[in-house]
Amino acid sequence: MPSFSDLIKIGNRAKGIGQWEAANLAFGLALKDYFDFLFMGGEGEVPRIHIETGDTIGSNSGEVFYDLLTIETREAGSLCIPVPLLNPFAAFCAAKTARLVTRGEHSGRQVREDIPAEETEELWKQLLGFFPEDVVLQEVLSDILNLD
Repeated sequence: MPSFSDLIKIGNRAKGIGQWEAANLAFGLALKDYFDFLFMGGEGEVPRIHIETGDTIGSNSGEVFYDLLTIETREAGSLCIPVPLLNPFAAFCAAKTARLVTRGEHSGRQVREDIPAEETEELWKQLLGFFPEDVVLQEVLSDILNLD
């Protein structure tokens, strides 16, 4: 099983080469593991999660479109996803344990040009290797992410 830091690192690597689906999948698995850790107990590093928002007092529900759920570890830094890309139940569960913070500045990520196909293939192979079974992949796609 990958660590939270492993998933954050591969998610950020995926973003750096424009593989947004891979980044979302890495985030989804990290969030699933976070929920499993909280609800079933676990050992090791517990990541911190927070929701970056422009509405920390809850006065504008339309603001959620721009909110970001962020998972962070000391070792790997952070990985975020727009809240609307989460299944509503997953977003609600995350909101119950996350801190609300004022949204920071997010400059556009520089995506490298001329990415060799081998690098993309290796990234996907590594990421999909983190899923012990197709069942776990389906759980992440149906219970955590809202990518329809």
